[in-house]
Amino acid sequence: MGRWLVQGKGANLKTGRCGLKYHEKEGLFDLGFGFLKPEWNNGYATEAGEGCIDSAKNKGIKTVVGRAMKEEKSSIQVLTKLGFTHWKDVENELRGGI
Repeated sequence: MGRWLVQGKGANLKTGRCGLKYHEKEGLFDLGFGFLKPEWNNGYATEAGEGCIDSAKNKGIKTVVGRAMKEEKSSIQVLTKLGFTHWKDVENELRGGI
């Protein structure tokens, strides 16, 4: 569990992070990702997200949530592509970067 480093194909440079995190207070696993802007639209978030979801299934995790702020349209598109649907609106108390 945790956010893992993602590297581009053939690159030795960090392109972003992706992974599952367990939130004990809420009893939820969430898929989180963040990529450096020059790496956007290369499919890294989708590919890494698919791997994380497969890993969750292999570990018997039945529910994974994805969270994105409303203005993060690209992140919402990735979550939708991965099969997530809107569940509820909540205040995002944590904000972080790579």
